[in-house]
Amino acid sequence: MKKIFVLFMLALLPVVAWADDSGTCGENLTWTYEDATKTLEISGTGEMEDFYDDGYQPWFNFRSYIKIIIINDGITSIGMGAFTDCTSLVSASIPNSVSSIGSGAFSNCYDLTSIEIPNSVTSIKEWTFSYCI
Repeated sequence: MKKIFVLFMLALLPVVAWADDSGTCGENLTWTYEDATKTLEISGTGEMEDFYDDGYQPWFNFRSYIKIIIINDGITSIGMGAFTDCTSLVSASIPNSVSSIGSGAFSNCYDLTSIEIPNSVTSIKEWTFSYCI
């Protein structure tokens, strides 16, 4: 009976324990998630990919844990749906190199309270901040 209980409990462990904590999110962009600080950092140069389908973001398994997003200088766009459903997100840092933010990029980020959008951003698509409180 104890073996069955232990196996059952192991099955309930979050998927995040086995998820990659870094990868790519554009031709020349990489991402890293740091669990200790609950920070997602995007680095590199160029455009971020668009994320059309729910669950497609490479950091999908961390979305409910992410509190801080740091987008480093050199990134020129934030992709569609990039941070959708990051429900614990509190702040995001966007550099002057970003000129566009895709549709729904920050939708359903209920706890988002701090974001500075630089003057370099000339295009913010529809639903970018939908359901943010």
